[in-house]
Amino acid sequence: MRARSCSENGKTKGSLHGRPPQHVQRGLPIPVVLPASSASPPIGDIVKAIRLHKPDVVVELCDEPVVNDQKRMQIASAVVVESVKYERADFTFFPTPFRDVCVNHSIKIIGLGKCAGKAAISMATAMMVNSMGLRPCVVKAAPGGP
Repeated sequence: MRARSCSENGKTKGSLHGRPPQHVQRGLPIPVVLPASSASPPIGDIVKAIRLHKPDVVVELCDEPVVNDQKRMQIASAVVVESVKYERADFTFFPTPFRDVCVNHSIKIIGLGKCAGKAAISMATAMMVNSMGLRPCVVKAAPGGP
Protein backbone atom coordinates (compact mmCIF):
# COMPACT_ATOMS: atom_id res chain seq x y z
CA MET A 1 0.00 0.00 0.00
CA ARG A 2 1.42 3.39 -0.97
CA ALA A 3 0.39 6.88 0.12
CA ARG A 4 0.46 9.66 -2.46
CA SER A 5 0.36 13.39 -2.01
CA CYS A 6 -2.23 15.90 -3.15
CA SER A 7 -1.75 17.94 -6.27
CA GLU A 8 -0.98 21.65 -6.03
CA ASN A 9 -4.59 22.67 -6.64
CA GLY A 10 -5.72 20.70 -3.57
CA LYS A 11 -7.48 17.88 -5.44
CA THR A 12 -6.45 14.43 -4.44
CA LYS A 13 -4.30 12.52 -6.91
CA GLY A 14 -4.46 9.53 -4.64
CA SER A 15 -3.95 8.88 -0.97
CA LEU A 16 -3.90 6.17 1.63
CA HIS A 17 -7.13 4.15 1.38
CA GLY A 18 -8.40 6.60 -1.27
CA ARG A 19 -8.95 9.35 1.31
CA PRO A 20 -7.50 12.86 1.12
CA PRO A 21 -4.83 13.81 3.68
CA GLN A 22 -7.34 16.09 5.45
CA HIS A 23 -8.96 12.87 6.69
CA VAL A 24 -5.89 12.30 8.86
CA GLN A 25 -6.49 15.64 10.60
CA ARG A 26 -9.94 14.54 11.70
CA GLY A 27 -8.83 11.05 12.71
CA LEU A 28 -6.07 11.92 15.17
CA PRO A 29 -6.45 13.54 18.60
CA ILE A 30 -3.33 15.68 18.01
CA PRO A 31 -2.62 18.63 15.71
CA VAL A 32 -1.81 17.47 12.17
CA VAL A 33 -0.28 20.12 9.93
CA LEU A 34 -0.39 19.64 6.18
CA PRO A 35 2.10 21.66 4.12
CA ALA A 36 0.68 24.77 2.50
CA SER A 37 3.52 25.00 0.00
CA SER A 38 4.83 22.61 -2.59
CA ALA A 39 8.44 23.12 -1.43
CA SER A 40 10.35 19.96 -0.77
CA PRO A 41 10.99 19.79 2.13
CA PRO A 42 8.44 22.37 3.36
CA ILE A 43 10.80 23.97 5.92
CA GLY A 44 8.69 27.13 6.26
CA ASP A 45 5.59 25.09 7.09
CA ILE A 46 7.52 22.98 9.60
CA VAL A 47 8.87 26.07 11.38
CA LYS A 48 5.40 27.69 11.43
CA ALA A 49 3.90 24.52 12.92
CA ILE A 50 6.63 24.37 15.59
CA ARG A 51 6.06 28.02 16.54
CA LEU A 52 2.29 27.55 16.63
CA HIS A 53 2.11 24.27 18.57
CA LYS A 54 5.38 24.49 20.59
CA PRO A 55 6.16 20.73 20.64
CA ASP A 56 8.87 19.20 22.83
CA VAL A 57 9.92 16.78 20.10
CA VAL A 58 9.49 16.23 16.35
CA VAL A 59 9.44 12.56 15.40
CA GLU A 60 10.23 11.59 11.83
CA LEU A 61 8.41 8.49 10.64
CA CYS A 62 9.30 8.42 6.94
CA ASP A 63 12.26 7.05 5.04
CA GLU A 64 13.69 6.90 1.52
CA PRO A 65 12.47 7.83 -1.06
CA VAL A 66 10.07 10.26 0.67
CA VAL A 67 12.84 11.92 2.70
CA ASN A 68 16.42 11.41 1.60
CA ASP A 69 19.44 12.22 3.77
CA GLN A 70 19.84 15.76 2.41
CA LYS A 71 16.19 16.65 3.07
CA ARG A 72 16.35 14.94 6.47
CA MET A 73 19.30 17.11 7.54
CA GLN A 74 17.53 20.27 6.30
CA ILE A 75 14.45 19.36 8.34
CA ALA A 76 16.48 18.35 11.40
CA SER A 77 18.48 21.59 11.26
CA ALA A 78 15.31 23.72 11.08
CA VAL A 79 13.76 21.79 13.99
CA VAL A 80 16.84 22.02 16.23
CA VAL A 81 17.27 25.74 15.48
CA GLU A 82 13.76 26.17 16.93
CA SER A 83 15.03 24.51 20.17
CA VAL A 84 13.04 21.32 19.60
CA LYS A 85 14.39 17.77 19.80
CA TYR A 86 14.35 15.83 16.49
CA GLU A 87 13.93 12.05 16.79
CA ARG A 88 14.09 9.17 14.41
CA ALA A 89 14.28 5.43 15.00
CA ASP A 90 18.07 5.37 14.62
CA PHE A 91 19.19 8.77 15.94
CA THR A 92 18.19 11.87 17.90
CA PHE A 93 19.33 15.48 17.55
CA PHE A 94 19.12 17.62 20.66
CA PRO A 95 19.02 21.41 20.53
CA THR A 96 22.07 23.04 22.07
CA PRO A 97 21.19 24.91 25.25
CA PHE A 98 22.59 28.41 24.81
CA ARG A 99 23.51 30.40 27.87
CA ASP A 100 24.27 34.08 27.73
CA VAL A 101 27.56 34.00 29.64
CA CYS A 102 29.48 36.67 27.73
CA VAL A 103 29.51 40.28 28.81
CA ASN A 104 30.61 41.22 25.28
CA HIS A 105 29.44 39.99 21.90
CA SER A 106 30.62 36.56 20.82
CA ILE A 107 30.91 34.61 17.57
CA LYS A 108 30.81 30.83 17.41
CA ILE A 109 32.49 29.10 14.46
CA ILE A 110 31.62 25.41 14.30
CA GLY A 111 32.75 22.71 11.90
CA LEU A 112 32.46 18.99 12.51
CA GLY A 113 34.90 17.66 9.94
CA LYS A 114 38.65 17.61 9.80
CA CYS A 115 40.27 20.03 7.36
CA ALA A 116 37.06 22.05 7.14
CA GLY A 117 38.88 25.38 7.45
CA LYS A 118 37.73 26.20 10.99
CA ALA A 119 41.13 27.60 12.05
CA ALA A 120 41.50 29.69 8.89
CA ILE A 121 37.98 31.13 9.20
CA SER A 122 38.53 31.80 12.92
CA MET A 123 41.80 33.63 12.23
CA ALA A 124 40.33 35.67 9.37
CA THR A 125 37.37 36.61 11.59
CA ALA A 126 39.67 37.57 14.48
CA MET A 127 41.81 39.70 12.16
CA MET A 128 38.72 41.48 10.79
CA VAL A 129 37.40 42.14 14.30
CA ASN A 130 40.86 43.40 15.31
CA SER A 131 40.94 45.77 12.32
CA MET A 132 37.68 47.26 13.63
CA GLY A 133 39.53 48.36 16.76
CA LEU A 134 38.22 45.57 18.96
CA ARG A 135 40.26 43.02 20.91
CA PRO A 136 39.18 39.49 19.91
CA CYS A 137 39.82 36.43 22.03
CA VAL A 138 39.91 33.07 20.20
CA VAL A 139 39.17 29.88 22.16
CA LYS A 140 40.00 26.71 20.25
CA ALA A 141 38.35 23.47 21.23
CA ALA A 142 40.77 20.60 20.67
CA PRO A 143 40.28 16.90 21.44
CA GLY A 144 39.76 16.77 25.17
CA GLY A 145 38.25 20.24 25.48
CA PRO A 146 39.01 23.93 24.91
